[in-house]
Amino acid sequence: LDDALQEAVDIGVDVAITETGSDTKVQRHGNAQVVDDPKSQREYYERILPILHKFKDRMIGFFYWTLRSNLEWENADKVNLGVSTFTEDLHGRLQIQPNTAGRYLQEICHTNLQRVGNLLADNAA
Repeated sequence: LDDALQEAVDIGVDVAITETGSDTKVQRHGNAQVVDDPKSQREYYERILPILHKFKDRMIGFFYWTLRSNLEWENADKVNLGVSTFTEDLHGRLQIQPNTAGRYLQEICHTNLQRVGNLLADNAA
């Protein structure tokens, strides 16, 4: 990712990452069993977000796949790319529960929104 973004900077183009994500279902080397490991998804975002920050001046968009656990194109329900789980309550209302990676992304967004708000307030003064 770092090399690809550096190449974009070198040739002078802005970048929008339109689809990124990480499966929580992991198969460890030498183990036939696939296990659900939500921490691996958070670790993925912990690795890529500093790289994205390094190139923030050339980033015009970043979209993660996907908010909701989904049926993936090729592997159906064998993967879990979602950063949250959706369920219905007794009244049919949708309840959203972020997983480990979802909570991490919420924290990052909340912190950044606070910084933007502080900058706007400082500039208005």
